Amino acid sequence: MIVAETDTIAPIDPALRVADRAPKSQLHRSRGGHYGPYEGGEDHDNVMRVEVEFLRRHAALSSAS
Repeated sequence: MIVAETDTIAPIDPALRVADRAPKSQLHRSRGGHYGPYEGGEDHDNVMRVEVEFLRRHAALSSAS
C-alpha cells in the first residue's frame, strides 16, 4: 500500500488500520499529499523506486516456485 502523509482527499488512518490487519502487507508512507505519488508529484520518483523493488522481490519469488 502507498499512503500519502498529508493526504486531505483519502484519509491515511483507515489505510494504516488495513495494513496492520492484512497478513504480509507492505506499507510505504510517501511524502506530500494525495497526488504526490503521481507523475509530476513531489514523491513520484521515490514511490516508483519502492514499487519496482516490490515487484522485483515478488516476481523473483513467484518465478522460483
